[in-house]
Amino acid sequence: KKNGSFKLIIILLVIAFIEISLLLIDYIFNKWLFITIVLSFIYKFSTPLVKNFRNIPFLKPSSISLTWIILSCILPLSSTGALIFSFPIINYLFFHFFFIYILCIPFDVKDIEKDKQNGLLTLPMITDNIFNKLIINVLLIFLYQVILYYKYLIPIDYLMSNTIILVLLLFALLIHKTQNYSSLTTYIVYDGLIIFYGIIGFIICLI
Repeated sequence: KKNGSFKLIIILLVIAFIEISLLLIDYIFNKWLFITIVLSFIYKFSTPLVKNFRNIPFLKPSSISLTWIILSCILPLSSTGALIFSFPIINYLFFHFFFIYILCIPFDVKDIEKDKQNGLLTLPMITDNIFNKLIINVLLIFLYQVILYYKYLIPIDYLMSNTIILVLLLFALLIHKTQNYSSLTTYIVYDGLIIFYGIIGFIICLI
């Protein structure tokens, strides 16, 4: 009973510390940046409820994706005074989150043997035909973007840039499914897609 009460007190103290920290950060720092710091260090901590956060399969790609959209989307947009929770921006964040999420999985596939040796649990270990599921997700995201366009909720240039990058991602996944990429090829292909997405958007804006 004493051990259970001690764990409960620790959890409550952690929650209180986070809430107080967020209030202070609001005055002296950017709370979004604080969240990315917490996400970056979360793997190093354990709690009475979760001994190793790295063994939560969905946590790694989710935390990477969330950190990415905060640093590359939310922070720049918030500095302009844009309404972060308006529909166009939520859709923009939604697309970027799942785009980065999907890009994370092939890296887990590449590291699957190393992760097994280290006793870590990742999505490719618990999901059969992982590339088939990624391909289906890419097609669903594309369909969702098309529906938004025909409902006049997103402009044609945004649909064009998203379509081009999703087609390239689809080809990368299809090729990766049939033949294993080397470590170098994995980095070049999937990190290259992130860089190329920015270039595509810039070119389409000029047109």
